[in-house]
Amino acid sequence: MEEGTPGKILLAVLASFLILMIIIPMVYHPGAFIGLDGRPGVLDSGWKVAFADPISKFIYGLGDMFCHQEQDRSFILNGSQLAFCQRDMSILFGVILGLVLFMHRYIAAFAQDKRVLIIGILLFAITLVEWAIESYFSLDVMGTRVISGVMSGVGIAVIFQCLVARQYKAAMAAP
Repeated sequence: MEEGTPGKILLAVLASFLILMIIIPMVYHPGAFIGLDGRPGVLDSGWKVAFADPISKFIYGLGDMFCHQEQDRSFILNGSQLAFCQRDMSILFGVILGLVLFMHRYIAAFAQDKRVLIIGILLFAITLVEWAIESYFSLDVMGTRVISGVMSGVGIAVIFQCLVARQYKAAMAAP
């Protein structure tokens, strides 16, 4: 297996997921998916998407399970909110962006440097800091959620590529 294969597989899965999340609100009538506010870890909006096809139910079910889905903190397309909030969508986009940036072999080799892993961790921590500041000061700024989410997503991709590069190097060095 080539060193970049796990990143390419993850990229294909996440990009497909993102594309589905964007297409689904566009194929239904305007405003079909609204008012999905809930709590993470609880399936509490399933009845609001009961009319949808199985793939749409699955995507919105994942959003229902893993995201608060607050309408005022979600992107709106065709009058419908996306399955995940702005921060989560931004993190997903950032991971995809980071995987694309680190896809090439010479960049993957660069990912074996410990400093790159530290940069990835710092990028990931940006969203945690932004979330804490937003919560403490009762702020609600979409721009900071989106920018910090993209940066954290890139950090997650960097961490993933660093770990995969190290595993690949260790596997190639083993007898």
